[in-house]
Amino acid sequence: GIEKNFVVFTGSDCLAVMKKVVQDMGGELPAPEMKAMLRKVQQMKVDRAVDPEKFEKKIKERYVEEELKILQKYEQQLRAQNALDFDDMLIFAYMLLEEHEDVRG
Repeated sequence: GIEKNFVVFTGSDCLAVMKKVVQDMGGELPAPEMKAMLRKVQQMKVDRAVDPEKFEKKIKERYVEEELKILQKYEQQLRAQNALDFDDMLIFAYMLLEEHEDVRG
């Protein structure tokens, strides 16, 4: 879970995390491809939060197993550093409003 004293990573922080994930998996990507992979991971996170059923369908149609592993490892790296990225902030706000009618008020 996330502790109260979490940090929010900026774009460059997120790119550094993505670079570590790719390197830990034995890969190497040029900067433009690294940025593209980060955008894809961020989109996957949003898709999963907003419409889990649609995300499951996309897994079968669009995402490859390696991308899902990268997503999982990216999130593990963020949590290990007690960090959120901007998409996490949006997702958690969405989930809070979606799940708690009293907050929507």
